Amino acid sequence: MKFEKSTAIFFSVILISSLTSFFILQTQTNNSNQVFLSTSTSIENTGLLDLLITEYEKFSDYIIKYTAIGSGAAIQLAIDGEVDGVISHAPNLEIDLLDQGIANNREILWYNYFVIIGPSNDPANISNSKTISEVFQKLEETGNNGQSNFYSRGDSSGTHQKELSIWSDLNITIPNNSDWYYETGTGMSSTIITTNNDEKGYTISDIGTYAKLISNNVLTSMNILYENDNNLFNPYSFLTLNPEKISSSLNIEGANDFLNFLKSKQCQDLVRSFKISSFQLFIPISDYNDTSIFS
Repeated sequence: MKFEKSTAIFFSVILISSLTSFFILQTQTNNSNQVFLSTSTSIENTGLLDLLITEYEKFSDYIIKYTAIGSGAAIQLAIDGEVDGVISHAPNLEIDLLDQGIANNREILWYNYFVIIGPSNDPANISNSKTISEVFQKLEETGNNGQSNFYSRGDSSGTHQKELSIWSDLNITIPNNSDWYYETGTGMSSTIITTNNDEKGYTISDIGTYAKLISNNVLTSMNILYENDNNLFNPYSFLTLNPEKISSSLNIEGANDFLNFLKSKQCQDLVRSFKISSFQLFIPISDYNDTSIFS
């Protein structure tokens, strides 16, 4: 797998800076009314998180502080005892956290779907595919033939976890020396922009980040080429943490208070009406009709 060294260095600098600022902030403001969260990047990139926090803080005595990072890294901050709660979209990692007793509750709040995006001329010809398996088989075949490139986030985020699960289901292992598969090591926005700069580039994205970039006229040729597949279901969950496993100083009361707001009808209505251009970015889980996801 190719790894862009300059991109990795840039990402590392941003990551270290972000986490350093976050930890300094937490150390300096260790008050009982502060609630510290780690969250996925997509709910920040789209503006949803700031909207919900603003509404919550209008009536609450709690102040929400957060760092937005890939879901894998967000969950690691919980394991390290650096946050009071997590908003994530990496179901397998979330369930692992419950099984380990580090999290004591997982509430699915809202959802959307992943999409496969690529150039408008679609050199891999995925737009007429019937299943996501067919899409990824075509991406591998055309990648090996030099007709397409695939850009993976490569950062243990929820999006990266979903991508890996699709390759795994197909029993496809990408060789380390592959010249068509690139790991960017960056967030969703940066990965999409990198893909946009390659006339043969494809990637998997949450619909929200893609819509935000489209609305900002950042993308020149990236289209949604495959969507509306239940196998690309993308739930977002809030994890409350177990102080007995992590730290007795966790603000569990504050985290639960914010969670109760996120589950409220007021909040669900805000999420339902939150759109960019014609895209509805997130759908309240109360609108989903398949109860098996709660089991």
